[in-house]
Amino acid sequence: MKTKPTPEKPKPDRGSDFQAEMHEAFAAGWNSFLATHSGLLMAHGIKDFRIGFEQAWAKYWQSRKEK
Repeated sequence: MKTKPTPEKPKPDRGSDFQAEMHEAFAAGWNSFLATHSGLLMAHGIKDFRIGFEQAWAKYWQSRKEK
């Protein structure tokens, strides 16, 4: 009796798990900064506090990868 070869299970990408955790931590820090400095940001005319998050995250993540 022949048995079917079992397909290999895909290996989880631990790098993406780490990046997701770092993104979550970075977002928490970003939100904390906005909560404590919102008056300063409004004084400078910044109305949408979400602007800049993705750019800041990309710059932060790039600096982590270079280390």
